[in-house]
Amino acid sequence: MKTALVGPELEENLALRYLHASLVRAGHDSRIFDFNARSQTVPIARQILEYGPELVGLSMVFTGRAREFVALAESLRQEGYAGHITAGGHFASFHADHMLTDVPALDSVVHGEGEGGLVDLVDNLDPK
Repeated sequence: MKTALVGPELEENLALRYLHASLVRAGHDSRIFDFNARSQTVPIARQILEYGPELVGLSMVFTGRAREFVALAESLRQEGYAGHITAGGHFASFHADHMLTDVPALDSVVHGEGEGGLVDLVDNLDPK
């Protein structure tokens, strides 16, 4: 299954790279999309749509950037993305109930260490 992992790569985001390696090891096609600023929302959404993943994973680790990631998820939906959008990281884990209630663009939140949970999620999604 094709997956897109989205997060900041200003200083080599090891969390994203561990997730990427876990997905690849499990036989999935995965790509990391570097999202460092709000101004990248539309270009990143277009790049993700062009790639065509069944799952988009958002690395929501910083409270100060949460709205940017929500805007990206909403932009993907507005552009017609029908796949699964999940969030992970510190912020998403601590605010999962609110995220899933207040952000209809999100389908799920992966709690804690994501390497196993994300692979399990991808392994059990129905491809669209």
